[in-house]
Amino acid sequence: MSRTISRLAGQDKWLFLSPPDLRTGSDTVTGAPSPADAQGAFRLVGRSTELRIVHSLLTAAVDRGAALMLTGAAGVGKTALLDVAAQRAAEAGFRVLRVTGSQFDRTVSFAGLHQMLQPLSEEIAALPSRQAATLQAVLGLSEGQPVEFIAIASAVHAVLSQTATRARPLALIIDDAAWLDRPSAMVLGIVSRYVRAGSIALLAASRSGDESLLSGTGMATHEIQPLDGSAATALVAERFPALAPRVRRRLVAEACGNPLALLELLSTQPTAADRAAHTAGRPPPDGAAQADLLRRRQRPPGRHPQTAPAGGPGRLG
Repeated sequence: MSRTISRLAGQDKWLFLSPPDLRTGSDTVTGAPSPADAQGAFRLVGRSTELRIVHSLLTAAVDRGAALMLTGAAGVGKTALLDVAAQRAAEAGFRVLRVTGSQFDRTVSFAGLHQMLQPLSEEIAALPSRQAATLQAVLGLSEGQPVEFIAIASAVHAVLSQTATRARPLALIIDDAAWLDRPSAMVLGIVSRYVRAGSIALLAASRSGDESLLSGTGMATHEIQPLDGSAATALVAERFPALAPRVRRRLVAEACGNPLALLELLSTQPTAADRAAHTAGRPPPDGAAQADLLRRRQRPPGRHPQTAPAGGPGRLG
């Protein structure tokens, strides 16, 4: 235990992210780069409060399991924070399991559990025969049909508790919890209420206002706020240091502290090639028009994912 906590306490203050995939809102955590490879890597700015919360969650989970739901607007950086949490947990000696809800899988029963259980085949085989058979049925590895949810939840909790030890705790990280298929969400909701029985850290994320079976379990929640002006300005300055101060201030004002909106707006700014095209008579991209498009892409808070129009735009994060 002390070894795990000391590794957590020794984390650097800043974490660095490689340039994100702006269409999916995902970020790849690379760790603090050396001077030789620091070019192109960027700090996760404006999230010191959330990083402390992640640190506290992981530290507490070593002795007694803990669960937390992160909420926030589309594009505010929930996935990026989950990536940071996964990296910190792995570096601290946790075994990390990740589950990501998807609108394409939410009608497939146990799709979420399948993501979580697939890496645990050896641990499942070591369970009592009845529980092992239950989980093999969930995974489609036997001809049997999954039984009642409480039996499945009991078997899932058993394999997680068996996997998690004080020497190597377990971190279960769930992104887009509202998009989980209903059977998986029900089982994980039951499991979340008993994580304190083992060395398990459960960290989930869901868009503010989305209905989620996990958010209804009574677990602690933390809402991620938009970046403040100084953090947003620092992000712009770090990603585009040559940007004119006037343009920087306009982009920060248009994005309203939303990191993904800010980065998408930055991606629309005219490059040297754009300016050359403009000189030739072709107009460069209009950042304000892109901002308006981005705002219209974001659905109103509180709308359940199930009601999103078929074939509509993807989630921003």
